[in-house]
Amino acid sequence: MNNKSIILGTVFTLLSALCYSGQTAFVKSYVFNIPMLAFLQSLISLVLLSPLLILKYKFGFLNLSEFSQVKKLHLLRTIFSMGISYSLFIALTKGSYFNAMLLYNLFPVIAPILSYFILKQYIRKLSLLFIIIAFIGAALTLNLATGIISVSSCFAIISAFCTAASITMIKKISTHDNSIKSIYFYFLMSTVISGLVALFFMQDIHFSFAIIAPLIAIGALFFAVQYLLVLGTVYANPTIVSVTYYSNIVFSFILSAVFFHDHLSVKIILGMLLIFIGGVSVVLIQMSNKIIPAKEATE
Repeated sequence: MNNKSIILGTVFTLLSALCYSGQTAFVKSYVFNIPMLAFLQSLISLVLLSPLLILKYKFGFLNLSEFSQVKKLHLLRTIFSMGISYSLFIALTKGSYFNAMLLYNLFPVIAPILSYFILKQYIRKLSLLFIIIAFIGAALTLNLATGIISVSSCFAIISAFCTAASITMIKKISTHDNSIKSIYFYFLMSTVISGLVALFFMQDIHFSFAIIAPLIAIGALFFAVQYLLVLGTVYANPTIVSVTYYSNIVFSFILSAVFFHDHLSVKIILGMLLIFIGGVSVVLIQMSNKIIPAKEATE
């Protein structure tokens, strides 16, 4: 892997992180019908991906029975990924933009825990230290001393768990299907499932250009997030991509200060630093050596 590839992978990953911060800022700025939003972002992404699929596979992607042999894994990944959207969107509409995004970014320290139980990959001892540091940061952000956790914070933490679970499923899928197939099945299955859910909330929608335009923008940004991240993994290794993607904390911090004027106390800023340090360190440690099965952890 040469320097040009690494630079390209880093740039694509940074753009993906920026698009994700932008997408969530749109959701925060415009209070939407969340089931309809989840459906339209998947549908728009599927439409935008279709030309790329045709160029790469002709129309072979329409034959679902032959296109992948791990459709159950794709379904599980889709369910968890949809959980990200529903829970994070609720968190964004119920509370602070930056707090929601900060707690969502706990997923890198949750992923090793789920991988231990699902993929039987052990957690390195040094990783445990930084996982604890990240959770201390989360405790500061949540202000647990008050004994009250807001609804927004609860849903943000749920989104982090869903993200970690989705990443774990993607790891399993990657041994069978490439990234394009993975996001195709995600967009396809989530369009169908979220469409059925949205049917029950149609009566709450009053369509107008002021409503449709932001929804289209959110859908386009959602596609950009997914596809740019795929390009990032093509040109750079997973460690570079994972660490670089953590830049969305910085982008969220800037958007929060400029557009939402969130009150950022010393505790929240300290919590941000601990989550950032913990998350990046866990990614670097877990990916620094080859993955070893969990049963070898005590050997």
